[in-house]
Amino acid sequence: TAATGPAEPAPGDELLGPVGSVETIEPPQTVTTYIESNPGRTVEVGGDVVVGAQVPGTVTFQEIPDYQYRYARINDRPVLVDPGTRRIVYVYN
Repeated sequence: TAATGPAEPAPGDELLGPVGSVETIEPPQTVTTYIESNPGRTVEVGGDVVVGAQVPGTVTFQEIPDYQYRYARINDRPVLVDPGTRRIVYVYN
C-alpha cells in the first residue's frame, strides 16, 4: 500500500526531551541500506528531532532485521529508536 502523505499530529504528539544522556550509536551500513530500501511513512510530531528525545506512544516503529533498534520517519527524518525507552539514538541527515 502506498503512503498518502504525512499523518497529521494529534494533540499531545510531541517529542519529549532530550532527557539525561543517551549513548550515541553509529548504525552499520546494512541498517542504513535497509532504511533507504524501506522508507516507511512519515509521522509528524512537535518538538526537535534530536538524539535523546522520547518518541510519543502513538508512533509505531518498524523492525529492522537482526538489529536491536527500531526505525521511524519523524517529520520526514529517519531515526533509530530504542524500543524499550522510546528514545531516539540516531538521526539520519
